[in-house]
Amino acid sequence: MIKLAMVAITSSFAPQNASSASASSSWEEWQPLYEELLLRTINNLPSLQIWIADVNRVAASAAETFAWRYVRLTTDTTDEAAVKAFEYHIQQIQPNLEHYRFLLNQKLLKSPYLDQLPPTYQTHIQLLQKDAELFRTENIERHTQERLLGKQYGNLLANISIEWAGETYPLQASSRLLESSDPVQREAVYRRVAQQFYQQQSTFEELFDDLRNLRGDIAKTADHDNYRSYKFKQLARFDYTPDDCLSFHDAIRQEVLPLLTKVHERKCKELNVSMLRPWDITASPEGTAPLQPIQSDTDLVQKSIQVLREVDTFFGDCIKQMYVRQHLDLETRPNKRPGGYQMPLPVTGVPFIFMNASGSVQDLRTFMHESGHAAHSVATHHLPLMSSKHPPVEIAELAAMSMELLSMDKWHIFFGDESELRRAQIWLLENILQLLPWIAVIDRFQHWIYIHPEHSKAERTAYWLSLLQQFKTPVMNYDGLEEELSCIWYRQLHLFEAPFYYIEYGIAQLGAIAIWKNYKEKGQVAVDNYKQALQLGYTRSIKEVYERAGIQFDFSAPYLSELIAFLKSELTVLWAAADSE
Repeated sequence: MIKLAMVAITSSFAPQNASSASASSSWEEWQPLYEELLLRTINNLPSLQIWIADVNRVAASAAETFAWRYVRLTTDTTDEAAVKAFEYHIQQIQPNLEHYRFLLNQKLLKSPYLDQLPPTYQTHIQLLQKDAELFRTENIERHTQERLLGKQYGNLLANISIEWAGETYPLQASSRLLESSDPVQREAVYRRVAQQFYQQQSTFEELFDDLRNLRGDIAKTADHDNYRSYKFKQLARFDYTPDDCLSFHDAIRQEVLPLLTKVHERKCKELNVSMLRPWDITASPEGTAPLQPIQSDTDLVQKSIQVLREVDTFFGDCIKQMYVRQHLDLETRPNKRPGGYQMPLPVTGVPFIFMNASGSVQDLRTFMHESGHAAHSVATHHLPLMSSKHPPVEIAELAAMSMELLSMDKWHIFFGDESELRRAQIWLLENILQLLPWIAVIDRFQHWIYIHPEHSKAERTAYWLSLLQQFKTPVMNYDGLEEELSCIWYRQLHLFEAPFYYIEYGIAQLGAIAIWKNYKEKGQVAVDNYKQALQLGYTRSIKEVYERAGIQFDFSAPYLSELIAFLKSELTVLWAAADSE
């Protein structure tokens, strides 16, 4: 059984005030620790294992220091002290950490006792070998520039808002207005948000060009023909290739779009229109109020704890510990960065969840998603190696997306009315179908960008618009929206801050559907398998972790077809019940 770990660093290998957002935790405090590790004599296998443990304790402390600085930056982008501390870490500490990590990795990889380490170190060593092959001193400064450009992007998003009915809505909160049954309001809100991006088009485009060029230089310096090749290796994609991703995109178009078309056709009937416009996707039918399962942040937390405990007591207890530690920042407010994330805290062992709740069903889904990440973080806290605590995204997102579906039949705690619960469940399954083509579009866009690095802005825009056309349903009407649609990719954080991190959502989504299918058929056995997979962290390959969860690591067209057929059967039952009301 997994137990919550509530520990602090007790090793001498930890600067004080690791959670401080000030610049007091300086590189001068860290350097002696890294120097000692670098110079330490290793005489045998036990001393090597002690050394590895100490390296990981220092790495955990450094990671938690950065985590808190990132949290405080994103919770208030106008906090000058937080901005200064974050920039200090990025510009002063991070480059030195990168340099010393390389030296320490080399020390381990050259150790005469390396081959004597037990099999539990195998994945860790494989990752270190990959990092050593990619490391170039010249790229340290480029990585710093990339992070600072990412911060600029975050500030741009945080400053976007619209005025509606005498109130100011930050970007995240404005999406709530698109759930209205009033088509005039929906269109006006959609266009106002789009105009905010269009008016800053040159700023976003120039920022992205700087990132694209910088990433090309990073790849070239590391002896890769293009950034895609470099990034696939950096992301440790040992189990699949770029061609596998392109095939997955095609499979989504073939297998998902037909069912999504049925979803859109039902939406047309609900709204009494012949074609959908982009602002209609989340609309409530006339006479139907948008779902509002959440009355306050406290309401979201307390009811979520109940929901998660019904799935498994461990999951609810994770959130309860975070609530007690005040590791939750859920409200929407000015100057807070949009989006949501779960931040692991490898020293404390109790992670942090950040999001922008506005009371919608999307907020419920987001919190369940981040709760899956949080449970994963707590479940891996016992693992001694930092690399084991940070599995690749294909595994991490499996944890999060599975929690959405495993918790879904417990959402009655949020919805006292059976019809509203059914609406929420239909919404989630339809949203999954909506998301998969979008994942294909974003990922295919990145492939094109980085294997055609010399493209112009006009060529990039034209390719983007062509992708939207390829992956839309026949009942979605984009006519006359070229200006608005040309800019919507600016909203996708991953393109700016985490390149090539997005296809994993599609891969993990299939895995989550498979876990949910097992849950519907086997009940608690499926939950137990899921928990066991979480505990593995990254001590096994992606394929082995998926197998421990009781599913396949597979995103081929036949497997996708099988899972979409299951999803269709579940949706059909829910649709029939809704239609009979």
